[in-house]
Formats: sequence, structure tokens, C-alpha cells
Amino acid sequence: MARKKASDLTEQEKQHILTVFWQMPDNAIFDEVQVAVVCNRSQSWVQHARTYGGGPAFKKGVRAVGYSKCDVVSYLNSLTSYENTSQKSQVNLPAAASP
Repeated sequence: MARKKASDLTEQEKQHILTVFWQMPDNAIFDEVQVAVVCNRSQSWVQHARTYGGGPAFKKGVRAVGYSKCDVVSYLNSLTSYENTSQKSQVNLPAAASP
């Protein structure tokens, strides 16, 4: 039987993945479906981030890619937190160069 995609999981299955993730030791390895659920992202986002950067660090084995719990938690902790939705637009961005 083929493994389900993250988008095909029921809410109960996602909750089970979250429960298992937080109960496992820091060196536990998870696949991209589990990481997508934990990071609240799509499976395709996890694949894209693995290719182009911007996501959690991963480990490449001979036949599979895995993510350690400590790397996923580090990624989640590195995300910027906001107190409200208008805050993101108030972040100071570098000024554009003048011609």
C-alpha cells in the first residue's frame, strides 16, 4: 500500500503525527509528510524548500530523505513571530537604491 500524501491525511491522522512527533527524542527522523504536518505546510513546500532552501535541514540517505526532530524544531524556532497581522508590513526593509 502506498503512503498517503500530506494533503490526503484526515485531521485525526495529522493530530496523531503531531502527538508522535513531540513525544519522540530529538534525534528521531521523520519523512517529508510528517514534516509538512508539523510545520503546517504542504508536502510540495517541503520538497521545494529542500531543493531551493528556506526550510528545515535534512539528511539524505541512499534511498530516502529524512528530517531530524531537532532540525525541524530549530527551523520552527527560527521563524519570525508577530503580535498582529499588520506587523509584518511594518518590518523595516532596506531602502531601494536611488538612481
